[in-house]
Amino acid sequence: MTTSNSPASPTKPVKQIPPFQGRRLLPEGVKDLFGTPAAQLQALSDRLRRHFSAWGYDEVIPPTFEYFDTLALGTGPRLEESMYRFFDREGQALALRPDLTVPIARIAATRCFDQPLPQRYAYVATVFRYEAPHGGQQREFYQAGAELIGAASPHADTEILALAVEAIRALGIQNFRLSVGHIGFFRNLLSGLSLSKTETRALIEAVDRRNVPLLNRQLARTSIPEPDRQLLASLPGLCGGPDILDRARNLLPANHTAHAVIDYLGLVYQLLEAYGLGEVVMIDFGEVRGMDYYTGITFEAFAAGSGYAIASGGRYDDLLARFGADLPAVGFALLLERAMRVLERAGQEPVEPRPDAIMVACAHPPCLADLLRRRAFGQRVELDVAEKPLADVIAQARERGIPTVLSCKRAISTQTE
Repeated sequence: MTTSNSPASPTKPVKQIPPFQGRRLLPEGVKDLFGTPAAQLQALSDRLRRHFSAWGYDEVIPPTFEYFDTLALGTGPRLEESMYRFFDREGQALALRPDLTVPIARIAATRCFDQPLPQRYAYVATVFRYEAPHGGQQREFYQAGAELIGAASPHADTEILALAVEAIRALGIQNFRLSVGHIGFFRNLLSGLSLSKTETRALIEAVDRRNVPLLNRQLARTSIPEPDRQLLASLPGLCGGPDILDRARNLLPANHTAHAVIDYLGLVYQLLEAYGLGEVVMIDFGEVRGMDYYTGITFEAFAAGSGYAIASGGRYDDLLARFGADLPAVGFALLLERAMRVLERAGQEPVEPRPDAIMVACAHPPCLADLLRRRAFGQRVELDVAEKPLADVIAQARERGIPTVLSCKRAISTQTE
């Protein structure tokens, strides 16, 4: 085999067939991935699978659709409304999975309940939500994540936080921060205030949006006593480094039940520092999303160049009990398309997939044996099944940036640069 340097010859254009006139070929919210983006997504997925495995997490592959009632059993109203629903031929209501946490909780509670604890699961898969595409996220999108089931200790929470940080780093993203809170702090502040569900939802929305004027207006519409009102009004600004823990303590009465939450977050932060991750973690007492779902720590990861979270998670100790196994659990999900956008904006160009060589079509057994041998050793080698002239194969290789063209010379295989 030799590498030829003959002059390039023009490539014959492909005949184009006009698309259907006035008709969308894909519904809104889904897209084709091919070429470089598809290769990048696959490479990142493979990287995360190896990363999760190194931490002792086993991959699980739940079905793409399940009974609607089963998926709805573990979701909140917002996620339930976003589910794609349909009926099978027997009239059973089905739905596409809107996330992976609920199916994994079902598996752990009904299929693996007799296995040793804790159990560690990981996944890389598509999920489906009928909502307006935003932040680079479509209605069908890729999630990668992990769930740690059967342990409720600070070490369990810290492991998931550390795993999330290292997973983001494994993707090549370095400039990011993890915002960590605890839903118990907000719940303790609301305890005994006799707020309606409407008032509670309004406060959650205002705090979650960091909208101080809106929060003050919502608080003014309630009968909350002034000291408690001041505490709630301070939530959007209660975020920062470990010193924010002392600030939160100073805002509370000495006997307030929320002190236990502050102490717990302090312990988790100390463990994160032991992992060497203190510089990327921010304590955030305004992290209040998922009030009806999360039971302990909650967190989101934000990267430079993205206005949306690229990862989120938390503790959800009540979910598995809905499937018959009262087990604690904590986990996170990472949004791969958003991560890809962050990498793109950071100037990290994905490696374009291209073969290591093209082999000119040949029927000699030694040549084909060499082709198979190269592939077996990990080389990516294309065979020119179109039987183009050697000059045309060389021209195509140059156009695509392929460094080597292999041609047959009396059934003897050699390669020169």
